[in-house]
Amino acid sequence: MSITPDHIEKSLKNAKRNYPELYSSRKEEVEKLITELHSWFDLFSELYFAKLFGYTELNAMKHREQRHHYTGIFAAEWVFARKYGEEFLPVIRHETGEHFQDDFFMLDDINKIPDMDDYSNPRFLRRIRGF
Repeated sequence: MSITPDHIEKSLKNAKRNYPELYSSRKEEVEKLITELHSWFDLFSELYFAKLFGYTELNAMKHREQRHHYTGIFAAEWVFARKYGEEFLPVIRHETGEHFQDDFFMLDDINKIPDMDDYSNPRFLRRIRGF
């Protein structure tokens, strides 16, 4: 799934509303962080699955398997807090949650954020998408 301008625009509006002081004082960094964070989560989609194999339901799950889980969330916090500073952690955490809600539309169905092992569990895959 590509990051669309509408998706980025929604995230920037949220950041401006939710973190007005940080956004007004460090607008360029917030904008760059949001774009990079969403691109980081979707790296495997862009590089491998969409371009090489087409974007099928199975490839969508393989893409999500790479970073769309608890370990991916913690890795994103670690990577981007070190790059931008810990004062950006609230934005990073909020945007990570938004990305999961937008990209991982079945979170409401499974009532949890997956862990890495869920993607190798056939019952998990059947439950979320009927595989």
